[in-house]
Amino acid sequence: MLIPGTGIGTNHNYLTGTSIVAVRTGTEVVVGADGLAVLTGEDASPIYVCKILQIGRAFFAAARLVADNQGEFDVARTVRATYRENEPLLASVRRFETEMVPQLREVVAYIRDHDRRYFEKEVANKPALEIAFFGWEGSAPVLYLRYFTVRVAPDSSFTISARQKNCPGDCPSGIVYTTLGHHDAIDEKLKRVPHYWRRGTVTSVRELIELEARAKPQFVGGAIDIIRLMASGPKWLQRKPQCPPLIP
Repeated sequence: MLIPGTGIGTNHNYLTGTSIVAVRTGTEVVVGADGLAVLTGEDASPIYVCKILQIGRAFFAAARLVADNQGEFDVARTVRATYRENEPLLASVRRFETEMVPQLREVVAYIRDHDRRYFEKEVANKPALEIAFFGWEGSAPVLYLRYFTVRVAPDSSFTISARQKNCPGDCPSGIVYTTLGHHDAIDEKLKRVPHYWRRGTVTSVRELIELEARAKPQFVGGAIDIIRLMASGPKWLQRKPQCPPLIP
């Protein structure tokens, strides 16, 4: 049953959770993600999925509200629909951004109207979706981040704003470390140990996601997938069966 005037049906629950850590330097991109996904509004069994996905020669990983349980909302489907192989990745990212805002507006309105407790705890004045696009273009790695944040007014109306960070471009040093999804424990660790990354990018990515999983096992957990992109090409460093082999 559809809600009049929208593409959103009743009895929807949304796939969420996730902790993603990404590092971009001048010579590589390393991205790791946990494997646990949970449905809002349900006491369901854990779902284990691959969150690092390939599109053509590029990749993406998304956190927060990424799909519904009825197939009407799916971030990965929109990524694939807006991606173009024959153009710079950033052009596809901008097209995705334009398409995603109205979709998220419907999803957030549904959650506000049907699951007020979850809305106020996990959605209001927080990111509804965070997504990293990454690849290799020319002689350098690229990492494009998009944060779709919900701002709620006193009358319960809301807006969704998209914040962008593009590297190269918005990272003058050429290096950026970012966390998507659940990352409170990671942030606290990095505040206390700001040079944690000196342990090595891959080790740091793995250990930080493990840290978040211990802190929030209801949202983060399962096997961790890690991929590295270098001039020689992409390579899975850790991959569970749900993650498909790389497409040349």
